[in-house]
Amino acid sequence: MYSLVDPKTIWLLLTNLVLGLVVVVCGAMIVWCLARDVQQRRREESEELLVPGDYLDGLENLGVTLPDGGERIDEMAEE
Repeated sequence: MYSLVDPKTIWLLLTNLVLGLVVVVCGAMIVWCLARDVQQRRREESEELLVPGDYLDGLENLGVTLPDGGERIDEMAEE
């Protein structure tokens, strides 16, 4: 039916081989990207700090605000 000597058959086989390789490479890339995304999400969930350590530098002596106009509470001085 088909002969391997026939040029049409050779081109058909080569085309199928190349398309098969493209499908395998695309599948591998999808699996790799999904694995990297899952790893990144796990890493973000494991971080317990909501605020970076250097974010609050210089803010320790700000004190308590008085939005209601009440008396000042010196909690910072007691500690």
